[in-house]
Amino acid sequence: MRSYCLSLLLVLAFPAAGKEVLGVEFDEHITLGPGQPTLVLNGTAVRRKQQYTTYVAGLYLAIRNDSAERVLRDLGPKRLLLCLQMEAVEASALISAMNQGFALNHSRDELRVLLPQIARFNQLWGATLKRGDRLRFDYVPGEGTRVLVNDLSLGTVPGAEFNRALLKTFIGPHPVARNVKDGLLGF
Repeated sequence: MRSYCLSLLLVLAFPAAGKEVLGVEFDEHITLGPGQPTLVLNGTAVRRKQQYTTYVAGLYLAIRNDSAERVLRDLGPKRLLLCLQMEAVEASALISAMNQGFALNHSRDELRVLLPQIARFNQLWGATLKRGDRLRFDYVPGEGTRVLVNDLSLGTVPGAEFNRALLKTFIGPHPVARNVKDGLLGF
């Protein structure tokens, strides 16, 4: 009984710490919903373009992994979280940047197969995004990639292939920025 009380006291006194990056809090552990396994923060990154910080990102996986290839092959649940740091981002600019990332990391044949899912993804965006908005890309096996902004669901893009394509823009052979890839993979 004494050891149980001591353990409980330690857990309450020292809760699982997350990580703060530029004022953005990342929980150490999360779930994608009821009945889903616990995911762990794999890594965080800051995307800077010219002199501006555009977003802070975090990647959650079932098990920490520093290999892009293994992360991309893993068919388990995942979360990519982006917290915007720019004053405003037009939906068209986000779509353009994502489409460029898809194109850089896939052959024409691969893109042709992904086209319906990419079109679905592009249709989800409508409003201007602003500083502090949290974009969540939650992959749930058998369901697809849930796209949320500030916990409001924009929709789901089906298929593991789309989630893999989305992650490739951040951790693939031609990522948006090398420091983002390294950070998300825990380097």
